[in-house]
Amino acid sequence: MTSPSVFRQVFSEAGNVSMERLDGWFDQSTATFGGRDVVETVNEIVGNAARFDYQQVSSQLPRLDLPDLSPFVRSMLALNHRRVHQDESGMSFQTPDEWKKTPGVRGSYEGLIFDRSDRSNNAAQRILGVGHKVIDGAIQQAKTCEASVTVLAGSIIRRPIMTFRVVDQVTTESGVVRTVTVDVEWSPEKGIEPILLRDEDLLVKCNELTRGAVTRLIQEPDRPADAENVEVFISQAQQFLENRLNELDLPFKVPSVSPLAVIWPENGT
Repeated sequence: MTSPSVFRQVFSEAGNVSMERLDGWFDQSTATFGGRDVVETVNEIVGNAARFDYQQVSSQLPRLDLPDLSPFVRSMLALNHRRVHQDESGMSFQTPDEWKKTPGVRGSYEGLIFDRSDRSNNAAQRILGVGHKVIDGAIQQAKTCEASVTVLAGSIIRRPIMTFRVVDQVTTESGVVRTVTVDVEWSPEKGIEPILLRDEDLLVKCNELTRGAVTRLIQEPDRPADAENVEVFISQAQQFLENRLNELDLPFKVPSVSPLAVIWPENGT
């Protein structure tokens, strides 16, 4: 997909790069095909980019890594009434019963980490990421949750965040990506312009909201004092999103937007 001269240049210059910098230097040197971003090139060639390994070199990729999963795992353990013990070796806990339904899941885990740079002998078992049975179990349980509205203290969140699922109604295409999550942060009556958040942006924001907070499950949460405004806000936010879909550059032929969840500030907006 690129001229052989590019690789000749890479190999000829590699001798001048220290071993400590070689990995990063090679990724940066080969981040484009003929001067074009790798995401754009692969999308044009194969129609989607979901299965291509970019080594985090494209500016279009989410800048997230394994540590961004930690708050999610901790929250899911708290909701399952499991205590987390953290020390220099990593995270340890008793496995929730719901996760044990998957074959191969252990009754407890010790020394789990969110660090892909670990090179110890048992790193494959200790590093937590998508594909690890702990993460997969947490995700599967989270997907069964029927709750779609949560209320947070006004000191934690200032404006409502409405989450939408965008799907492609055309199913004949060969692309892998069929659903994306997009969020609108908005407070119309305050004259604040709405903010579009991609899924990775919402993950970062939710991590910030839950940092240092105590997670607990309330069986019958209090109804928002201004609950009648929720549906109005959702409708307004959905209309705003539908009008701005072209800015997201989604690989969909016929995108369709539907509400997914709401994070609502307590005591109004």
